Amino acid sequence: MFINTFISAFFILLLVLYNLAVTYVEAIQSGAAPCLENAVKTLTKIENTRAVNKALATYVEKMSQLICKFPTETQEQFLQLHKQSETEAQKVFRDLSFKDDDMEYFKSLSQSLAQKTEIYYQRNVDESIKICKALIQDLNGPLEAGIKEGRYSKPGGHSLFQQELSRVVEAYNGRSGKGIKAADVLQEFQKEKGKTGAMILQTDQSLTEHEKKIAEQKAKAEAEERERRLVEEKNRKLQETMEFEKRNREEQLQLLNQKHDQEKQRMKAENDWMIKQKQMEMEQMQNEGMKKQYEMLEYQIEQLKKQNEASNQGSFLGNLVSAVLPGGLTPIIKKIMN
Repeated sequence: MFINTFISAFFILLLVLYNLAVTYVEAIQSGAAPCLENAVKTLTKIENTRAVNKALATYVEKMSQLICKFPTETQEQFLQLHKQSETEAQKVFRDLSFKDDDMEYFKSLSQSLAQKTEIYYQRNVDESIKICKALIQDLNGPLEAGIKEGRYSKPGGHSLFQQELSRVVEAYNGRSGKGIKAADVLQEFQKEKGKTGAMILQTDQSLTEHEKKIAEQKAKAEAEERERRLVEEKNRKLQETMEFEKRNREEQLQLLNQKHDQEKQRMKAENDWMIKQKQMEMEQMQNEGMKKQYEMLEYQIEQLKKQNEASNQGSFLGNLVSAVLPGGLTPIIKKIMN
């Protein structure tokens, strides 16, 4: 495993150096003044754009494989599928990205992932609604036929209607695989049938006015209770999603900080090696009386030392925490709230 990781990192480094060399040579061939800093900036854009595209493609590929599990029975199950795919995508980005110090490309990836996640979430919702409505329609067939045939438009019809409606609801609740919109679809159905039940109640001649009033109050209380439970479920999903998003972002920041620390250590090691090499050159030039070249090397050493000092100042994680990362599950949270 270690050997494979080392070989992979080695080839990525070779590719980066090759692209840097190509960019530098192209600048010379075009007649522009070759500037290593500009070449690095160009390379950064090329490599980080590639990292974003590859990471996004990884997310889409993984989620497309998991669509067979839609609709998920719970919100948590969807979030876990999303997490699996996002984790792989962000690993690809961390492995391929290059000097994304201001997080420009990570933010771009976060926004694109949020858009893709919203699409897959909506597909999960739509699949749930489709299955639930088909199930309701199937179970409701005999009840609807009874309404059209006038089976409940006679003395005792309201009680019979309520019994058969209860059987439909019980059968619906007993079925699995309905997905995250099961309660919403059932609530819509019960509201509709509540209006029908109210009309049947008023025409039921077997009931006194007092009994009808009691039945109305009972139906109203049951409807309010269903609405209360639906609101509680919505709030639970919202809280669950927000907590998941918070944990997810904290993990992302930690991983990005680790990558930054590794790059900082690598840069310091490279700078230290270059300083030693230049100091050896300086000793030789001093002995040979090459004052101008000696001063140039002295300046370069000072610049390398400043880079090392700058890398030790400030907290990269602190900068990440203070930055508002776009995307994430914000679109899904908004959908739940609406």
